[in-house]
This record gives sequence, structure tokens and C-alpha cells, in this order.
Amino acid sequence: MAVYGFGGSATVGVVGGGQLGAMLAEESGKAGLPHEFLFLDPMPGCPASGYGRQIVAELYDARAIAELGRQCRILTCEIEHVSVEGLRAAERNGIPVYPSAKTLEIIQDKRRQYEFLESGGLPVPDFLLPEREEDLILIGRDLGYPFMLKAATGGYDGRGNYPVKNEADAKNAWQYFVGRGTVAQKWVPFKKEVSFIAARDWSGNIASYPVRENHHKDSILIYSVVPAMISASVAKDAEDIGYAAAQMLGDAGIVCVEMFVLPDGKVYVNEIAPRVHNSGHDTMDSCRTSQFEQHIRAITGMPLGSTEMPHPAAVMHNILGDPGYSGGYVMAIPDCLGETGVRVHMYGKREVRPGRKMGHLAVVGNNPEELVRKSQEARRTIRFVPAGSAARR
Repeated sequence: MAVYGFGGSATVGVVGGGQLGAMLAEESGKAGLPHEFLFLDPMPGCPASGYGRQIVAELYDARAIAELGRQCRILTCEIEHVSVEGLRAAERNGIPVYPSAKTLEIIQDKRRQYEFLESGGLPVPDFLLPEREEDLILIGRDLGYPFMLKAATGGYDGRGNYPVKNEADAKNAWQYFVGRGTVAQKWVPFKKEVSFIAARDWSGNIASYPVRENHHKDSILIYSVVPAMISASVAKDAEDIGYAAAQMLGDAGIVCVEMFVLPDGKVYVNEIAPRVHNSGHDTMDSCRTSQFEQHIRAITGMPLGSTEMPHPAAVMHNILGDPGYSGGYVMAIPDCLGETGVRVHMYGKREVRPGRKMGHLAVVGNNPEELVRKSQEARRTIRFVPAGSAARR
């Protein structure tokens, strides 16, 4: 009998205990993978705490992450914004860390990330690195208006992006990021946004999922369609770029490469997330092996699972907190629970806030356009009733 990876059970340490960490443990358990989980998260009783033990500490607490490593056989992250020094300390102690401290050091700083991608010959939009306010005027003349000014570190879900529309706007943009490093990126008039998700194992083998098409509102992902409604040649270009990026990083585990598709079919890398990704949540219901199970397989040295989709298409629709209310809630039982091909996944968060990711829907079937409509109808049946309200359904 072949023995893979650790040859048995292992304690997997996860930096971050949100819904991604919870789904890593949940899907690992469903697949019968013999691992225990230890999470590090600043919020007591975080969503992942029901699936393993928890260390309550900040994600940038290097000592706490080093201690997490000492209690685990292997270390991974559900989010990029963590202490690289803590991960390095774990690596020095002989703990395998995926993604590695080196990878996260590249990913955390968009300046390094874009330079890294460009050095590998991957297509990225033209970018420049301003050092002072006056540089933005020169950059505007070079890149043209509008251009996007991005925080080099700390941005996510569109936070940290500032569109610079003209010279008068440049001063406001610089003040918006005062004291922070920035990247000025040529404006990309994209037609679609897509992502490529794949897992790389210890030996460098890669198993990929179909390219997915992502739809955002206010820079927050609303829904993803699989497969992306793009030509076969554009999908092939996106796959080739994604494979190259995964091999360049050289880590085991899931990597997501987000890309822009221009009207002429050209594909550019937007950014990379070396972890399980929101746009891949459908894989829990649409693929033989979910991205979460696949990540655990990859980082623990097991064979990668099949990424086959039993149904021709799928849609993932985020369940976000509704505008106008923050606080405790009771979820009204949605009508969509009785719909064929519709699955509802809630994340167990105690409080709802406008725009907060509370869960997601997965819809599988044959026709992508029909599945989008079905997912939108299903989302409309989900309501968050304020705790203590007499209203119930």
C-alpha cells in the first residue's frame, strides 16, 4: 500500500479562523482526511472554532504564529494579511508552511507582486511606482487618465483603490494614501473578470478547475459563473497564465489568479491569492473534489483529487448582509432550500453587517444564464431578521 505525505494524521495549523478556515476543516472531514485543525484568529469563537482548537491572537502577532507552528505538523493561511516573520520562525523550526513566507512577502506588497509577475513574462497592466505627489502628474501624462492608484499593502475587496481621473484629482489621491506605498496602474477597460484556480502538490503536479467568470459590485464579488462565458482561446490563455503563475510561486496548495479580459480577448493578471478563494466556493457542490479538500490534500502530500464537474455548469452567489442593519439576527428560512440543484452554505457569523459575507449559494445545472437567474431568485428569498424582532417566516 502506498503511503503519501505524512503517512497518517497531522495537526494542520491555520492562520485565520474565518469561513475559509472553517470550510478547509469541514471539507477535510467530509472527505475522511485524518487531520486535526488548530486555528489562530483574534476573535474568540471565530467561525472556524467549531472545527478545532483556537489560539486567540492577532494575525500579525509573530510570536503567536510561531507558537502555532510549534503545535502543528504543517502550517497554512486562509488570508494573506498575516505576519511573515511568524511564518519564517515556523519555517526555521522545520515546519512546512504553505504558502511560504517568501510567497506571502511577494503577495502582500503589490509592488513586489507586479514586479515578480513581470519578471516571469506574465502579462500585467503597465504600472509605475510613485514616490512623491509630483510623480502622479508625470504618471498621468505617461499612463494617461484615468489610471488606478492602489495601496501597495493591505488592500482587499477594492479597499485601497483610488481612480485618478485628472491632474486635479492627483493631489486628493496622494493624500488618500498619505504615508503608504502605492502602485499606479494603467486603466484597464476590461470586458470580463475571470479567475483561474488550481492546486499544486509537493512534486509540482497541478490540477486545475475550469476558468470562472466573476461579477462584482463596489469591488465585492457578487457571483461567479463556471465555466466562464468566454471563447475557448481566451480560456486557454487564462489557463496558461494561471499554470505559469502557480509554477513560478512553487508552493503546494491552492492558488487563485485573478485576471482581466479585454474586448479584444487579451488577458492580463490583476492579482494573485495563494489560498482558497471566494470565486471557488461552488466547487463544494460542483466538483468531485472541492478547492478546500484539494488544498489540504496538496499541502499534506496526498494525491490531488479529481476536479471533474458532474454537471455542465455552476454558479456561486455570495450572501451579503443587507443595507441598513448591523447586529444580531435570525435568518428567515428561505424558500430556495427546497429548490433542486440549490445549496445554501451559511458561515455561522453571530452578527450581520451591510456587505458582510454571511454565506453563499451554489447552483448546479446545464445552462449558465439560467443558473445565474436561479441564483438571483434564490438570494432574494434569504432575509436576515433583527434579533428580538417579532417578524418570523
